[in-house]
Amino acid sequence: MLVLAGLGLWALWRRRADWRLRWTIVPALVVWTALAWLVFLAAWGWHYQVPTLETRLTIAPAALTPQTGTRFAAMTVRALNRDHAAAHAAGWPTRAAMPIVLAPHLARVLPALGVSWTPAWPVPRETLIDPYFRWAGIDGMTNPFGLDVVLNSRALPIEVPALTAHEYAHLAGFADESDASVVAWLACRDGGPPLRYSAALAVLPHLVAGLPGPLRRSVLDGLDEGPRADLRAIAARLDEQRPWVHALAWQTYDRFLKANRVGEGVARYDAVARVLIAAADPVTGRLRRVPSQWPPAPGR
Repeated sequence: MLVLAGLGLWALWRRRADWRLRWTIVPALVVWTALAWLVFLAAWGWHYQVPTLETRLTIAPAALTPQTGTRFAAMTVRALNRDHAAAHAAGWPTRAAMPIVLAPHLARVLPALGVSWTPAWPVPRETLIDPYFRWAGIDGMTNPFGLDVVLNSRALPIEVPALTAHEYAHLAGFADESDASVVAWLACRDGGPPLRYSAALAVLPHLVAGLPGPLRRSVLDGLDEGPRADLRAIAARLDEQRPWVHALAWQTYDRFLKANRVGEGVARYDAVARVLIAAADPVTGRLRRVPSQWPPAPGR
């Protein structure tokens, strides 16, 4: 869509002196925009109509209490404390290695979630609009037209495994942001200490976000200095955000999600906590039950 917009602006610039065309250029841009939107819907947008894992797992509100949330968050803190030294000692896989590192774990996780095919896993790359990513606080994105993955160039090595797995989940058809985070958690928990540690760092903020203040503080007080330092490093990276760019980017994305029937908008990112708390085993790193089949079997 950015390419099409650029071509449209280039055409306007080339014809800027021909005012007789002023009434034909605008309709042409409308047509090209509409065509781009139809291509997007065909290539990617229909994924938003797939029921989320939260729906397919029939998560009941009774499973989501401050007590269950605190228990899962506390176990995540203990996992961070346990894996910190081993993860840092093993070293972090490079971006170029991500397809090789994550592929076997995704191959084990995806079939249990109803994905019977294997996408091509591209090497995460940087983007020409990386300054915008930094200023807007965007960690990564899946290109729905080229089916490639771009990551914020400043993303830390400790973040890259979970961020890449999240974007790979989008490529596997999980358009919902919380679903992609659940898939990333499951895939990374299936790996060694660096992957497990990255996944725990990624979900901890979502897990504690819904807890009452005193419970949140009691959970975070259990963090050792190593994980605390890593969380501070991530926070320092996010300080590069420009408030007005961040607000504009996320308000736009929020409207986009709601236009695609994602009622919670960007709040869907935090729904990963609901799925994990209600349906995941923090010890084994697996879901305790299998989500209902999608598409439904014939006759159902």
